[in-house]
Amino acid sequence: MKRFAAVFLGVSLVLTGFALGAEKVQEGHGGLLIGVANRNLESLNARMRAGGYETFPSTALMFGGWGWGSKGKWMLGGSGSGFWKRVGGQVADATLSGGMGFFELGYRLESSRASQVIGFAGLGGGGYTLKLVPHELEQDFDNILRSPRTGSQLGSGQVLGKVGLQLDWIGPKIDKEKRTNLTVGVRLEYVFGITSPAWNVETSELHNAPDVSFNGFSLTLAVGFRGIQKSCD
Repeated sequence: MKRFAAVFLGVSLVLTGFALGAEKVQEGHGGLLIGVANRNLESLNARMRAGGYETFPSTALMFGGWGWGSKGKWMLGGSGSGFWKRVGGQVADATLSGGMGFFELGYRLESSRASQVIGFAGLGGGGYTLKLVPHELEQDFDNILRSPRTGSQLGSGQVLGKVGLQLDWIGPKIDKEKRTNLTVGVRLEYVFGITSPAWNVETSELHNAPDVSFNGFSLTLAVGFRGIQKSCD
């Protein structure tokens, strides 16, 4: 599902570029995201605890990026972020990773030379991957071919939506010719599931799986650049 989210985001950004190009894009804004997000992992943690593993924190440190193009007050673009966390267990170590990608539509609610407030909504997808690696891992190639029990990798995915606000402080111009500013912002958003999460192992659907989701709030620091260019006929 994370591959789907990445492809979805990539295609969305390409289509966004074409759409805004037809409107003679005047402004671009993007950069890095780092923040914390609350994730619904109670059901998974209950199963991990019963299986002899440590549990995963419900609050995750997320890393990612975003990019928007705009004409007037409207903005189109996308964002993506992810995290990973490793815990121990009685017979194996467990690593949980997660990723999301969104196509975003935004509107500049307030703006001045020093700041701007943008409201946005997004549609995309996200997924978790749970990887289990035994403590006593087989290291002989031929033995692995005869008995391929080197670990397990489980995945889940779902279609997601979100709404949010981003407040940016706009710094001085660093390139007067291209009118580029350094920006530092805060992004608050709420992510919700549109479909129920579905678990799989390789290409087979997994039954009796825990209910996990990306539902929840996140607070993110957004550091980037805003550039305004002249129209090209």
